[in-house]
Amino acid sequence: MKKTVSIVFVALFMTIGARFIAVGARDVIRAGASTEWPYVTGLVLDSEVERRQHRNGSRHGAGRRSIIYYPKVIYQYSVQGTSYSGDRIEYGTLGKDNRAHAKRIVDNYPKGKNVRVYYMPRQVTESVLEPGITLSTWFRMGFGFAFFSFGMLVLYSAKLSASRSEFAKP
Repeated sequence: MKKTVSIVFVALFMTIGARFIAVGARDVIRAGASTEWPYVTGLVLDSEVERRQHRNGSRHGAGRRSIIYYPKVIYQYSVQGTSYSGDRIEYGTLGKDNRAHAKRIVDNYPKGKNVRVYYMPRQVTESVLEPGITLSTWFRMGFGFAFFSFGMLVLYSAKLSASRSEFAKP
């Protein structure tokens, strides 16, 4: 039973890690490529700081609640006569517990402002206001590597422990 739980635990960590690595790698690649994407002039339709409440700890309400603030900007743009809307400011935008951080970003994009919208040529629905790679772009991939590595470490430790116990048998 203990071995089954360990295998499920390791598989879960490695699967979560692999998923974050894949999504993070995609974002890093797109962020890098976005500096070469064509751009059009778009219009900011809405701009606000979004407040999300997260519960830390128990599922039964005993945990501490925290507030995370995200910059939220919705914009519209047209490519070859077809209108699209987007909400990506940059690849890897993270929420923070500091409202002022999100407010500074939102203040750069007030409602009604004309903005430069970069879009992916082969998938014009994929757009971004601030092209390029930032430190936060690497976050998902780094998080994924941490989870995957932890799973590998537990797996390696279990294998090492098993081989030591086999070696110690008379």
